[in-house]
Amino acid sequence: MTLRSQSWDRRQVSEQLQRAGVKYVYHWTPADGVASILRDGVLSRSTLEYRRIHFHGHKFGSEEKEAFLRNFVAVSFKSKLLMMDDWRHEQPVVLAIDTDILATGGTLFVPGNTADRTASLDEIRNSRGQAALTELLGRRGLVGQCEAWVPWHIPSEVIRSVHVPNETLAASVLSQISQGSAGNRQIPVLVAQNMFQTPESAEVHRRVWDSDAEDLPF
Repeated sequence: MTLRSQSWDRRQVSEQLQRAGVKYVYHWTPADGVASILRDGVLSRSTLEYRRIHFHGHKFGSEEKEAFLRNFVAVSFKSKLLMMDDWRHEQPVVLAIDTDILATGGTLFVPGNTADRTASLDEIRNSRGQAALTELLGRRGLVGQCEAWVPWHIPSEVIRSVHVPNETLAASVLSQISQGSAGNRQIPVLVAQNMFQTPESAEVHRRVWDSDAEDLPF
């Protein structure tokens, strides 16, 4: 696989993440978009708007952050349990993505939730490249809501699997893929209940959640 504008050797990225126990990064999306993602990849907000593709908008924490991040695609190092539960009516699924994508030139590595009020735009702008990844892994480890933001586009060929909360949604996603709108992509659809919250566990989390911290568009 050839990455766009690769800024450093992807082997270094892979080795760093392997030492940290990271096999994949994750992007969550409504289930009804899986087939188009497997055809076209995960597109940035600006690309979606340019192509006039409907998408489910989320908050970025400020207008300035939204303007800057609109040209990026967000991935996380862990599943965003509470965020996905808030959007349960959209039937979210989780895409597991090859970590090689993080070697793309210009990728941002943020040690927390970029939509949180404590994350400044300057901090986000300056979290670019291998040094930022090394600092992220070395300073804190991958705790909390650490994120990476890949410029413009995540190609479909780096998506390794689709994770869903139950067999019913798995069947729906497989049917969507098999109808041909996903091009020639064949990909595992796996039931992974640990990546999703039950309504009961989500309610427990909300009792201690900081209501001023906004979550992210993925």
